[in-house]
Amino acid sequence: RMTEERRPLLPSMASPPQILPANAGASSVLKLERQFPMYVLPLDEVELLERFVPHEDIIDKLVEWKPGLGDVLFVSHTWLGNSHPDPHGTKLKLVQRLVRRMQSKTSQSIEGHAIAVAWYGPKRVRVTAAAMRRCRYLWIDFLSVPQRNPAAQNLAIRSIFSYVHDAALFVVVAGPWKNEESGQWRDCRQWMRRGWCRLEMLANALSPSVKQVVLALLDLVEGIETLAHDAVAGGAGT
Repeated sequence: RMTEERRPLLPSMASPPQILPANAGASSVLKLERQFPMYVLPLDEVELLERFVPHEDIIDKLVEWKPGLGDVLFVSHTWLGNSHPDPHGTKLKLVQRLVRRMQSKTSQSIEGHAIAVAWYGPKRVRVTAAAMRRCRYLWIDFLSVPQRNPAAQNLAIRSIFSYVHDAALFVVVAGPWKNEESGQWRDCRQWMRRGWCRLEMLANALSPSVKQVVLALLDLVEGIETLAHDAVAGGAGT
């Protein structure tokens, strides 16, 4: 993604990622056109990070994901700085704790939020321990999307639908934090209002297999059902 100050309006509003029905009929599966490779970081490398670094500085550690390589953890979040998403490493530490929990042999399933359980039933909103342990790679914008090449960055942004489509888990990292330049909150409520995050949630909602959303808040990690699928255009574009 571009910085908080310089991000353009969502490109999807003017020219959305191409979504073509594979077959006619209401049950057709969406075919998503990927315009830029899906670069992911092995979870073993996530543990070694001391700071999130831009795509170009970690390209030698990234893997181009292709079917059969292993499951991907897709992370959605808002930036805590205008030029860096995590200036003080707060999110990285939370992601690393989540990864350790997911990979632990003693990890337990993440149960759904009480409201979601009451509405949909526990099985539909549970993220199983087995599903978490199958994850081998991390996708997060700052690492996976070019930061210094606007043309390549735009292609990656237009490919977000396909990235979410191929991910196995969708994680929202949204703690009680503020953007250090603007002083504005970047908590879960603000995450739900951001245009970029709504785009990612919309991509999840349109995926043939919708991923349950895992909400990561400091030491609390709980499963929640997919949030209301508000129109992308209704959110802030930064």
